[in-house]
Amino acid sequence: LQQGEVVGRGDLLVAEWFAWLDRRGRMSLGGGGFFLPPALAAQVNDALRDSNELTLELEVEPWSVAAATRGPVVALANAPGSRSFAIHQEGERLLLVLRTSDTGRAGGEPVEIGRLVRGKASHLVIAFTPGRLSAWVDGTATVEDRLLPGDFFHWNAVHLSFGGEERGQDRWRGWLAGVRIAAVAASA
Repeated sequence: LQQGEVVGRGDLLVAEWFAWLDRRGRMSLGGGGFFLPPALAAQVNDALRDSNELTLELEVEPWSVAAATRGPVVALANAPGSRSFAIHQEGERLLLVLRTSDTGRAGGEPVEIGRLVRGKASHLVIAFTPGRLSAWVDGTATVEDRLLPGDFFHWNAVHLSFGGEERGQDRWRGWLAGVRIAAVAASA
């Protein structure tokens, strides 16, 4: 850990099924996923839990935004019913599920954090500090200091995955790049 940030390299990720790094270094997710080894994922979870703050930044480009398109883009979870956080795509909507001490094990109600466009990469930043959630897409605020009670006291996930969710059946299809997870909350 350096200044609240877990420092890692992309080669620490393990690809499964139809997942690969393309020539531009992006995660290409065609029905498979990338997974961080459990010991490292537990370090991420513990750093976030201990700080009670989160900044998640990534570039996301879906292969489809059709109404029936769905799937987990990124998740820190042990199973769909036991997650710390997850970002899901439903059609063109991008949703965040975040577990706090005031929600159940599966997290609270999904919060729409932005809209996706097929074939267009979007730069997403999500920030949480106890009681407040904010999100930006391409530099524009999409969620501004939304009241979200609780903290990360109960977090215990040991699976960080991209393009799927541990023990989940749904898979996301698209490209991810520039992923950064920090145990501090970003501001505008």
